[in-house]
Amino acid sequence: MLVDTGDGVAKALLALNIKTNSIDSILLSHYHADHLSGIASLITQMKLEKRTKQLKVFTHTDLVKPLNAFLNTSYLFKENLGFKLVLSQFKFGTKQKVSGSISFVPQRNSHIFRKKILKNYPAKQFVSSSFLLNVGFAKIIYTSDVGSTNDLFLFKNHQTDYLITETTHMTAGQVLSAAKTLNVSKLFLTHIGDEDEKKITAWHKNLSEADQKKVKICYDGLKIQLT
Repeated sequence: MLVDTGDGVAKALLALNIKTNSIDSILLSHYHADHLSGIASLITQMKLEKRTKQLKVFTHTDLVKPLNAFLNTSYLFKENLGFKLVLSQFKFGTKQKVSGSISFVPQRNSHIFRKKILKNYPAKQFVSSSFLLNVGFAKIIYTSDVGSTNDLFLFKNHQTDYLITETTHMTAGQVLSAAKTLNVSKLFLTHIGDEDEKKITAWHKNLSEADQKKVKICYDGLKIQLT
């Protein structure tokens, strides 16, 4: 399962020698360009590689029509792909099965909201999700982008092993504090801008040895062994 499809995702997968046909499903958190816009080029790449097996795309029920419209505007019509594309709808708080050992529960976070100046656009268009992922015996919180530190605690009633979260809208210190409250064994920091990389790296070096082991700064190509 691929989580989110930001711009350049097809090129990134090729650079990492990950075959697009190895992807069975896609999970979309929200529709900001850096999390969605690469889906058209990715599906195009699958079509060029003459994919035949089904691809399932999980998205919130209110975002199915916009996704369909985006794909059709990109001339990616379901009837002409050469493989079956299934848009699978999810609702918040409802467990979704992906495969035999993978499932997820989505919850709404506060990253996207309708401002007063956008009152002419439907409220249901402003949707952003965080996920509790169950992969075998491992439980993982994946926040995607969030609106505040409160979004880190959407799954506070679940004992989880890993927290994967962004650092753009919060400080690394705030995230670590939340990880300790949630009692996760590993914290993975993502979505790090170029201007913040040196600052977060310096912050990490000044942590205690125990916290350094708990916190991992993510980079392209990082592989994680779930235990």
